[in-house]
Amino acid sequence: MKKRLPIIILIIGLMLLILACGGDSEIEVSSSSGNTVKEEPTQAPIGTSRDNPAPRGSEVTSDDMKFVISDSTRPADHIVSAANMFNTEPEAGQEYLFINLQITCMKSSNEECSVDFFNIEAVGTEGVVYNPEWFISGVDGLLESTEFYGGTTISGNIPFIVSINDTGILLKYEPFWGDTFYMSIQ
Repeated sequence: MKKRLPIIILIIGLMLLILACGGDSEIEVSSSSGNTVKEEPTQAPIGTSRDNPAPRGSEVTSDDMKFVISDSTRPADHIVSAANMFNTEPEAGQEYLFINLQITCMKSSNEECSVDFFNIEAVGTEGVVYNPEWFISGVDGLLESTEFYGGTTISGNIPFIVSINDTGILLKYEPFWGDTFYMSIQ
């Protein structure tokens, strides 16, 4: 047992080091013109924090996928209520927000990407985290969790109910493995 103890301690130490270093994915942000977005040396890299989100229209590559916010609709209450009278109605002081997201799988055409919207949230300046609204019926163009092959692009709206007073809302993507990123919707 005494001979195994140093090996066990070494293995535990290596596991802690791997966890401390984080995931192996990288986040790359480029502007809609194709230029790499420059970042301030004193700030966190663009897209990696709420304080320095990727600007709207920029492409964020992470988790073998490229993400672009192409539009947002706020308020979107009229779209939801017109689609089905049984859809959830926002409470007083709240409204629907639709974030139009385009996702391209950057893998080979024989490999799959997977988008699970349990990994996507919206975060506002009030610090409140908003989860997507999934029980909406009759609204065309909603983006759903899906698997798709390399070279394929999917797009659609992700619906949220947010506070009317919450400004500066960001889209947050937190993959199971890899780095979280933030994108401005404005």
